[in-house]
Amino acid sequence: MVNELDVYEVLKHLTAVDSTQEIIDLCAQCFESIVKELKSGTDTDDPRILNAAAAKAFYLLCVKEKSAQTGGEITSFKA
Repeated sequence: MVNELDVYEVLKHLTAVDSTQEIIDLCAQCFESIVKELKSGTDTDDPRILNAAAAKAFYLLCVKEKSAQTGGEITSFKA
């Protein structure tokens, strides 16, 4: 069963991030949000789901960091 620590391990490959409770909670929230979007019966142990959750966490960390640098003006961005 995939959990937030598995998501965190993948996230560490995307960016240098410390294992704080805030980051672990973010990983859990991202995994849960990805799972909610899946069709019923989908295997949640699929590595693609783990990678999607880590990518979403990375995106949210980027938005948060940029928002902090600009005084809270950034809420999303397009790539």
